[in-house]
Amino acid sequence: AGTMAFQMYGDAPEVSIIGATDSVLEFIPYHLEYICTELLKNSFRAALEHCYVTKASILPMIECLIVEGPHELVIRFSDRGGGIPLEDRRNIFRCSLVFFFLLHGGFP
Repeated sequence: AGTMAFQMYGDAPEVSIIGATDSVLEFIPYHLEYICTELLKNSFRAALEHCYVTKASILPMIECLIVEGPHELVIRFSDRGGGIPLEDRRNIFRCSLVFFFLLHGGFP
């Protein structure tokens, strides 16, 4: 994901991985790799675009926190991309709703 960000934007934030980095997890590697890559791509884009808009001179680091519980493993990516503006939050899932209605014969 960092390579993709560098090719697209000419720069990429560093990623810090902290927490339970020695955890053992049974999973299908492709699935976890795909999900993490997509989340990192989003974080890279958000951080880079936020730096561009705010004219920040230093890219903020992206943090990957791994926490292990008795029956689960949580992976959290934190960036400083500015988030979703309040006025847009009510519409963030609207795209999937439109797609649902299109698949099922139109809007009610």
